Amino acid sequence: MNTAQTAPRPAPAPTAPARTTATRVFGGVGLVLLLPAFCLQMLTALLQAFTGALDPLLAGGGALSFSGLTGLAALCFREQAMAPRVRRRMVIAQWALLAVGSVPSWVVLF
Repeated sequence: MNTAQTAPRPAPAPTAPARTTATRVFGGVGLVLLLPAFCLQMLTALLQAFTGALDPLLAGGGALSFSGLTGLAALCFREQAMAPRVRRRMVIAQWALLAVGSVPSWVVLF
């Protein structure tokens, strides 16, 4: 008879793969929407260059760049490398940076 006590097995993670998949889909959609935002910002920068306006668009470009990096990180890391909560927050940050980065272009154009 074996008297050695074995440790109980840990319960499975409460996060289902479907939640991670949905978060990755939102991250991918954010990356797809990043392309028109970059194009809009470049169009605005060109229009400002030709009209002589000196409105700063650097902050918008930086926010869009960080949005792309954040979305790529949330999309590409494996499930074991990143907790679902962190991935979800990164996608939220990606969308927030996308919105904040494209606001200067909308204000200047319209």
